[in-house]
Amino acid sequence: MRCSGGGPSRLQSERLVAAVAGSLKHHMDTDELTAMAYLTITLAFDVSENLRAELGAYASGFSTEDDFLRGAVGFLDEILRDPGEYLDTWNALDQTHVPRFSDGVRHLRDHVIRTLSTPHAERGGTEFA
Repeated sequence: MRCSGGGPSRLQSERLVAAVAGSLKHHMDTDELTAMAYLTITLAFDVSENLRAELGAYASGFSTEDDFLRGAVGFLDEILRDPGEYLDTWNALDQTHVPRFSDGVRHLRDHVIRTLSTPHAERGGTEFA
């Protein structure tokens, strides 16, 4: 789960690479997300404060809402492959009921997929548009 020697985990390293790559292009702000897409970040808080913060920051690595949502599906899939590693990265493994956490991540992933399959015009406006 956690890398020995205090270095970043594989998941943290992948996120860092994605963030650096994303810094070279337009940075989407969460204010640009439609209501339905922004709900992804709100729902993430019900799963984990850390997940909400990560998804909010993650959005800036993408230039469009759909790219962010597709990236979020991949990110959530990665968490579901080893939820214990994700929780251990945040020192939350001992305090978290892993099956309940995994159910929450699956529910969040389902919402993201529903959002992607909804035409952009039907996702609601943006808060600051």
